[in-house]
Amino acid sequence: MLNAECQSGTGRGGAKRISFSPCPLRLISYAVFAVLFLSACTTTPPVPDSAYQVASVERLAQLLKDREAALQSMKGFFRFSVKGPGIPFAPPMEGAVTYQRPGALRLRGFSPFGGELFDFMLAQERFRLKDKPNNKQYAGRLADLEHRPGIGGHIWLSVWAINSAIGNNALASDSRTELAEDGERYRLDVTTAAQPAVSTAAAVPNRRRLWFDRRTLQVVQEDRLDDNGAVTATMTFEDFRPVSGDSANGGAALVRPFKVTMKGEPGTLVLKFSEIVSNPTLKPEDLGHPGV
Repeated sequence: MLNAECQSGTGRGGAKRISFSPCPLRLISYAVFAVLFLSACTTTPPVPDSAYQVASVERLAQLLKDREAALQSMKGFFRFSVKGPGIPFAPPMEGAVTYQRPGALRLRGFSPFGGELFDFMLAQERFRLKDKPNNKQYAGRLADLEHRPGIGGHIWLSVWAINSAIGNNALASDSRTELAEDGERYRLDVTTAAQPAVSTAAAVPNRRRLWFDRRTLQVVQEDRLDDNGAVTATMTFEDFRPVSGDSANGGAALVRPFKVTMKGEPGTLVLKFSEIVSNPTLKPEDLGHPGV
């Protein structure tokens, strides 16, 4: 009998024989229960509201200001790769960055074999770029790099990525802001009437959208917007870790993103820091002094 759980009978020698015949409906019930149980075990539980930090425009603006002030100089080593027009395939390259506030920046790129590819020096929004493999040199305003084909556009991507990873994204005093909750993140739209007057601010657009993790209040994404509010470039920040060195304002240990992914018109840049040293004492030759 298929619907019986067991059947009994008499075997040889009069011994009682019991045979089991599982109920198909019960087997199906067991299978459904097992699937539901395993699904419950693998589903990520929702983040409780108590894990989120309360944020306001004033608090986020102060955090950005404090993080910017905490780093007055830095040295870093990283690996990066770029993709875009004119670069169908490019192997990962090594890089080194030196920075000193308010806006002196030096970037150097090296091939996997150690040969120098470029040396980029910036001061007061003026740059000098040495393209070593092609034995060429360029100079001009930082804003001009964005639309320069080839290496110029990718240097511009690198400058913006490093500028934001350093923490140079404080809000200008005349910024108009709008804050909203968006899932596990806060979204802060920022519109600035005029560019700040100092150095690498040329890499900061007039319209930005900053995304903050609601648990840590770290900036995990930054979008650049055009005049119509459409996103023209996106930068994401991951792998937040404490950096070597001290905070310039005596605060807690500095935490910075060690992975930055930048997507914009010139192409795509992926930058991974292997080391960041905060507030080292720099020599003039460390920054190269472009003098342009």
